[in-house]
Amino acid sequence: MITREQILQFLDENLITVEKPARYIGGEINSVVKSLPFDGLHFALVFPEPYELGMSHFGGKLLYHYINRKPDLFCERVFLPRMDMLSLMHKRGIPAFSLETKTPLQEFDVVGFSLEYELSFPNILEILSLSRIPIRAKDRGEDYPLVIAGGVACFNPEPVAEVFDLIWVGEADDTIVPLLTIMKENKNLAKKELLKLILERFPDGVYIPSFYEVTYTEDGYVEKITTREKAPLPVRSHYVPDLNELEYPTNFVVPWTEIVHDRLNIEVMRGCPRGCRFCSAGFVYRPVREREPESVVSDIKRGIKATGQDAVSLLSLSTTDYSGLEAVLKKIRPYTEEHAVSIALPSIRTDALGEPIIDALRSVRKSSLTFAPEAGTERLRRVINKEQDIEQFFSLALTAFREGWKLIKLYFMVGLPTETDEDIDGITDMINSFARTASRFGARVKPSIGQFIPKPQTPFQWTQLAPKERIQEIFSRIRRKIRGRNIELELKNPEISFLEAILSRGDRRMFEVVESAWRNGATFSGWTDMFDFSIWEEAFKNALLDYNIYIAEKNTERTLPWEHIYKGCKREYLLSEYKKALAGETTPGCQTRGCDRCPFCDFEQMITIQRKKEVAQETGYGKTVRHIRATRMLRTGARVVYQKRWELRLLSHLDLMRLFDRAIRRADIPVAFTEGFHRRQKLAYSPPLPLGYTGDREYLDIFFDKPVSELQIKKLGHQLPDGIEILEIKPIMGNAVSLSKLLDTAVYSFHFPKELIPDITERIKEGLSREVLIVARRGKNIDIRRFIDDVTVREENERYSVVMIVRNTANGSTRPDEFLRGIGVPPEITQKIRFHRDGLFSLKGDTLLDANGNIWKTVDEIKNQGS
Repeated sequence: MITREQILQFLDENLITVEKPARYIGGEINSVVKSLPFDGLHFALVFPEPYELGMSHFGGKLLYHYINRKPDLFCERVFLPRMDMLSLMHKRGIPAFSLETKTPLQEFDVVGFSLEYELSFPNILEILSLSRIPIRAKDRGEDYPLVIAGGVACFNPEPVAEVFDLIWVGEADDTIVPLLTIMKENKNLAKKELLKLILERFPDGVYIPSFYEVTYTEDGYVEKITTREKAPLPVRSHYVPDLNELEYPTNFVVPWTEIVHDRLNIEVMRGCPRGCRFCSAGFVYRPVREREPESVVSDIKRGIKATGQDAVSLLSLSTTDYSGLEAVLKKIRPYTEEHAVSIALPSIRTDALGEPIIDALRSVRKSSLTFAPEAGTERLRRVINKEQDIEQFFSLALTAFREGWKLIKLYFMVGLPTETDEDIDGITDMINSFARTASRFGARVKPSIGQFIPKPQTPFQWTQLAPKERIQEIFSRIRRKIRGRNIELELKNPEISFLEAILSRGDRRMFEVVESAWRNGATFSGWTDMFDFSIWEEAFKNALLDYNIYIAEKNTERTLPWEHIYKGCKREYLLSEYKKALAGETTPGCQTRGCDRCPFCDFEQMITIQRKKEVAQETGYGKTVRHIRATRMLRTGARVVYQKRWELRLLSHLDLMRLFDRAIRRADIPVAFTEGFHRRQKLAYSPPLPLGYTGDREYLDIFFDKPVSELQIKKLGHQLPDGIEILEIKPIMGNAVSLSKLLDTAVYSFHFPKELIPDITERIKEGLSREVLIVARRGKNIDIRRFIDDVTVREENERYSVVMIVRNTANGSTRPDEFLRGIGVPPEITQKIRFHRDGLFSLKGDTLLDANGNIWKTVDEIKNQGS
């Protein structure tokens, strides 16, 4: 078995060769590391997608901190490596490992997968196989970890049910710790006995697939679902009755590198009051529950303090329906303006927008606004129960363009029940109208159109999926009718939607298809550039399974594959909504227009929330203050000299900039901000350190609007991770020369065994003798000889030490690994060398001065003595 030490050695030797190596190093701010070997329960939280997606998932962030608050529980994160890293791990026999301690997945007590997207199913098998863990629960003996799952895709987990020992259905905020505690306290039990004990302790939420048996009719449909071991039928979904009783974490892990949703997420509401009939999330996250505005405001402030993020997203399925929204925006705006933090509302309903909310939208960064009309006509919007006043859309878009927004995103679905060509033409008419308005302001419109997928647990679960041919016909019609050069049309691949529909509506027989597809290369099927539908077609042929039974219209009298998973909404209610949809009848939302007495609320443990917005506005929240521009005063600043050590050598310069930006916010240093709408901290960096290099005497200039004590700046050091160390802080007075102009010379050093490059002296001598030394850089041939002042080689104890003096000019520079490449040293050799930048300097005559004017060394000293 591969050990942690072997994994660490593999990372040390190979990470520099893969894209964005910071994905794999761990050690981020607010990550949790506990001592090994761990005496309690060791839990791996696995997201079967790459780091950028997994780190964006809000539910995973909550669970990570809920678990790690307990001293006898230790949760670590595991993500699916990107293809370059994955191929390398397969080649070297490296298993999936955790970020925090680099522990192989097989060594954990419990492995928990987050199931959020059906096209990630093959990725689950990839991670288990990579870790030498059998992919079927029945094949895993007592020596293997317990493998469990949770997430929104667990409302029909049947296509991968064979994988898991236990599946949690519903929310786990208040149950994950008790669940893992039972597992910890009963490690000595056999797996089956432990599962039976868990089933006794939890009245809802627990689905143990091996305790259920499914039989099928001769024509291929589910006949019945039966249970054994006293398993419940149906399995009732678990939900948290009152969000205000949760202790939400705000010290979320701060990613090293940019992720998909790179902001502080604060949940304001769970569930959606609208009842859109196509929306799976809108039904499975019911009932609607809200958080108190005071708690939301407090969490925003605590979250910014703990993470240093400069953007906050108020998270829910329909944020503008949150009754406390105006109160939150009024209270938090003075704080966010003072700290140059933007507030984002991820889901906007125009019929819920008041002036305070529109005013808040003016204060966010003007990147884009997103609207989701979904359908092209009012008739079809009634069918899907999403009535919207399109004139309000246009009015708000016009306001946005006038305020400076340059991009409006629009989301539509095609292939909806009862859809006609008139509905499709309504989409193109709407897009064209938006585009004409946008063109008056030099703005763009980006419509995204995808196929409607009839998901389980919704009123449309019985309807058929529109044929691929019909979708292609619709897309062709849309392309013909779209007018406007400022339209960026995106049409989703209908084959991906087709497969998602099959998997989301599948039964247990689908696992053979998933396994076959995975074995033939279907990992990353959710990624457009790696999707290959032919692999899946072949998998269905091999399984002798007709996928048409999963996409056809379903008989409302038949048992559905997911019938034993009960969200709290009886099939009679869903069926009545389906019939109302076909008749074009709407159902009012439960929060804004009264209760429809749907089955989700029991009116005992959970009571429908119908708070009035005016009540939320009477909380006495403070007045709004305007941002006051900085006067043109003599600014003061601090020059920070820091060291970047081996632990963080794989952070890019952009990653490092984000790191310092957030650390300064966490330290609450009163930094100056740029003027204009996109207010940013006034910071200046020395020329970037190459990826994979360590460095001494790296510089950061921080500017202030007013004098700041050195003690305040020193607080920054407490907010920096291991691998970044502040060496010195000096004041900047007056109009200091910029670091990029001041530091015209870099000194590098590197060392290696003689046998690695035995003829290095001759190679360097020959290279320096040339007038021109050409290397390829980003597709262009560059002469780097003009940037090299000197290269000195010393031999000592069977090792070579090389010191290189390089010029930094307005036309560019070079670095040691590039120079070695230029003199014929192959990349597989240079990857074994540790490169270091001794510092950045200003060359005055023969003397090297640091950025603070101190003498470091003379050029002759470097040549004669080495660095």
